Amino acid sequence: MPKYKIPTEELKIYVDPRDGAMWRCKPIEQREIDAALSSKVQEERRWDDLVNTLGQEEARSFHINRIATFVRNPPLGDIVLILVNHEENVRAYLNDGNHRLAAAYIRGDSHVIAIVAASKIESIHDVFPGAALT
Repeated sequence: MPKYKIPTEELKIYVDPRDGAMWRCKPIEQREIDAALSSKVQEERRWDDLVNTLGQEEARSFHINRIATFVRNPPLGDIVLILVNHEENVRAYLNDGNHRLAAAYIRGDSHVIAIVAASKIESIHDVFPGAALT
């Protein structure tokens, strides 16, 4: 699968983990991330290891703390984007990298690098005009 450098402002139109939809929680607000950053919380655990063990509020706190951790210490690893762009209503979701993408948005990163699995890869520039292969 190809890897693209995608402008965050273009990607944000289609996917923003802070909305809570992926994690089935209420939206995560900037003030909550700011509080976690101020407290210097470090969340090193992986979501995949915890998904079935945390209650709803505990899980939401995990996400806030994990995002704050990645704002301070950007991790290595690829974001994996699934793009359904063969129909009129384009949909996008992350297969991997929700916390990393949320942190990139908060840091104000201009671009993110993402592996893109698209239903019409030849039309990716119709969705993300500023995307460039890396």
